[in-house]
Amino acid sequence: MFRHFLLSILLLGYSFEIAEMAMGFDASVAVTRAQFLKFKASGNTFFIARVHRSIGQPDSVGIANIKTAYDDMANVAINAGYKIGIYTGAYAWNTICGSSYTSYSSYPLWWANYNKKADLTTGWKNFGGWTKATIHQYDQNHSENGLIFDPNVK
Repeated sequence: MFRHFLLSILLLGYSFEIAEMAMGFDASVAVTRAQFLKFKASGNTFFIARVHRSIGQPDSVGIANIKTAYDDMANVAINAGYKIGIYTGAYAWNTICGSSYTSYSSYPLWWANYNKKADLTTGWKNFGGWTKATIHQYDQNHSENGLIFDPNVK
């Protein structure tokens, strides 16, 4: 038992020894792409966006920062030759992005709506500029053949 404890301490010490510090920042103010790039150039490698206020409501400034980051990620992926799509449901999209935010509607939509209907139309209502889904995730934690998974249809 003592040897197991000692080994655990040694492994823990080793993991701390090889860990590297990383600088980053969190903010609840609007951050532009140019500001993100300046922070990156000064050695920051991560950002934590605050998108929820203590009163239980989404934080619109934090959401704007997330949109900026998503726009940048989408542009990098597209410029690298990748095809992108969006995974969301109407409630999440409208709550986080707002019903009038349509910037991604030209991309295929992977629609999360757990209505247990393996089709693309049951329960569909236009949102975010999308008029149809490309893929529908219609259930979660589905169990079949000894596997738990989220089933989809396209």
